[in-house]
Amino acid sequence: MARAINGIAWMFVELETNAGITGIAYSEGAGPVRAFIHEQLSDLVVGADPFETEKIWNDLFWRVRGNGRKGAAFQAISAIDNAIWDIKAKALKLPLYRLLGPAHERVPVYGSGGWTNYTTEELIVSSARSLREGLRARR
Repeated sequence: MARAINGIAWMFVELETNAGITGIAYSEGAGPVRAFIHEQLSDLVVGADPFETEKIWNDLFWRVRGNGRKGAAFQAISAIDNAIWDIKAKALKLPLYRLLGPAHERVPVYGSGGWTNYTTEELIVSSARSLREGLRARR
């Protein structure tokens, strides 16, 4: 399925296993990416075991490696790979971040601000509000 959002063509990929699990992913560049998937890559994915993630990725890579490391070919690989990881997470009944292994159990939240059009007083008020809200870092 393809949709244009804010002038950018987005494509949604759905891979369905024979066990009825559907992996979903998306990519920019709907037309060329869809063409790569359907015309050059689908035969490497259909019937493949989604738990052989690295093998599938390598097969996809070697199929399109002559097309460069950017653009539609690698967007197609990325969309397929993301959908496969979605399938694996659903099959194992795990959130994807847990399957991939989180780097941290907690992530500090920071406040964005300090706009260049603020006066000194406005910056002080904004920073104080962030501190009251528990934001200890600013960016």
